Amino acid sequence: MKEIPLTQGQVALVDDDDAEWLSKRKWQATYFPSVKGYYATCATRKNGKRTCYLMHRVIMNTPKHLECDHKFHNTLDNRRKHLQNVTHRENHENRRRTNPHGVGVQKKTDAKRKKPYFARLQVKGENVPLGSFATAEEARRARQEFLESGGGEN
Repeated sequence: MKEIPLTQGQVALVDDDDAEWLSKRKWQATYFPSVKGYYATCATRKNGKRTCYLMHRVIMNTPKHLECDHKFHNTLDNRRKHLQNVTHRENHENRRRTNPHGVGVQKKTDAKRKKPYFARLQVKGENVPLGSFATAEEARRARQEFLESGGGEN
């Protein structure tokens, strides 16, 4: 893993294999209010026309009809294992929601339970239950481990 320096004191994380060719351009940190975070961007000018590129889309060579999703919502972590080319619907399924327990975690309050937190994940539009847990942190960790193991691959 290498760091590509950006403007505004930010850095983008990239795979070692991508660092050299990405470093040939000047990348900047551009704030996107819709995600409340920064993306690594690069602008070029050709025949008087300015074009802006998003680093994660360049790395994944994302076709125009697809979107490039940051699996774990860290928009400056552009390592290939943390990116995936997806449809708009798939990207929407992985969006952050305002859930105090974390994405894919909910608490059942209908009875006294030893393990009131439940973790789940949506894969290809289907709910995949990951189990019940004593704390929200355990449920989040189980979900993260499931995703990192490739269990959430489409």
